[in-house]
This record gives sequence, structure tokens and C-alpha cells, in this order.
Amino acid sequence: MDVVEPSVALENACLDLVTEHRNEPDVRALLTEHQAGEWVSLYRIHNAAKPKATDAARFDASGVFVTWLPDPTGDPSFVLILFFDDCSKWSAAAQYNRSRLLRPGEDIARDAAAAQGAVAR
Repeated sequence: MDVVEPSVALENACLDLVTEHRNEPDVRALLTEHQAGEWVSLYRIHNAAKPKATDAARFDASGVFVTWLPDPTGDPSFVLILFFDDCSKWSAAAQYNRSRLLRPGEDIARDAAAAQGAVAR
């Protein structure tokens, strides 16, 4: 087994959340069950980040948090997903096409406007 640096394992876990098809239910939960700007533990939102015997020693995900914000361009189809590791102070952001996850008939613009209001408060 290759030795993976803790910082690389952390990045991989975060990137997996926004790039792997199998994690779309986790992203959907983040976007629909949590308000914009509400920080959530990566453990809580991302099933793949839950400790496995091989991952437990790679990095401590207990201090890794994730949130989302409306896209700065104002496009309601997209959001920014932000990650923050309290231990290393590492952070990352990814633009995410949230419209792919919404059910037919869901109003993207209404949801984004509500999120904008939550951020402005």
C-alpha cells in the first residue's frame, strides 16, 4: 500500500465529495438540508470521509468543515462549496453545478434567492 501524506488524503476526501458520482446524495444533502454559509462537519455530510481502518491514520477529519455559498457570478445554477481544516488552516473551494442534482420542477432561482437572503442576514 502506498503511503499517502495526510494533506493529500484530506484533499482527496474533499475532492471526492464534489467529483464522484457516488457522493451526489451527500452534496444534495449539503445543499438542501443546510443553509448557505452554515458550516457542517465533513464527517457528517460525506460518507466517504467516515473513518476506515486505512484512512483513520491519514488525516483527522474531525476538524474538517464544509459549507456552500451562492455563486459569486449570480448564476443560480451554480454554488461554491468551501472546505476548511481547522488543524492545518487549509481551505479549498469548488464551483459546483447544483442544477444537476435538483429534481424536475424544483425552482433553482427561488432556492438561490433564498440562499442569497440567508447570506445577507
